[in-house]
Amino acid sequence: LKIGLSLISALAVASLMAGFLVDRREAERSRALDLGLRLESVERMASMGRMASGVAHEVRTPLGSIQGAAEILAEDFPEGHPRRPFFEILLEEIGRLKRVVEDFLDLGRPIPLSPRPVRLEEAVNEVFQSLGAEAARAGVSLRSLVQEGAVVRADPLRLHQALANLVLNGLQASPPGGCVRVRAEGAPGLC
Repeated sequence: LKIGLSLISALAVASLMAGFLVDRREAERSRALDLGLRLESVERMASMGRMASGVAHEVRTPLGSIQGAAEILAEDFPEGHPRRPFFEILLEEIGRLKRVVEDFLDLGRPIPLSPRPVRLEEAVNEVFQSLGAEAARAGVSLRSLVQEGAVVRADPLRLHQALANLVLNGLQASPPGGCVRVRAEGAPGLC
């Protein structure tokens, strides 16, 4: 009877150990699969980053040529000429695009921010000015409901990008005859 109980106990211990080893092996297999999927995802993201950097590099050169041509053409329209503001908008937008391209090239590094007090009304008006033609083509009006004197501490380029994206989304979602309104409030005066 003692030998039978010892044999049963030994078999129970062996079964428990086998079960433990099978569970451990399955957990390791699952972890290896998870790590493989993560590695694949990281490699895909790195490949996309290299591709974005390549595209940004290819865009930078023609953008510089466009800027140079616009600067030369702008000389034909002195201050006060009715078409001069269009060249100023063009040059300003080229500058923004160049900064965005540089940001793509710097994807692996932290983006430097230059926060400073920005008047919200001016920021919204700049976005409206740069997207005015697109709004007109869509038959959508733009309306600023920004609190007078409202100021925010922000990086002007990043703020412009964020506002432009929001307004573009509004334009795309609005039917002809619609209106995109931007409302912002803040503390008056400089912060």
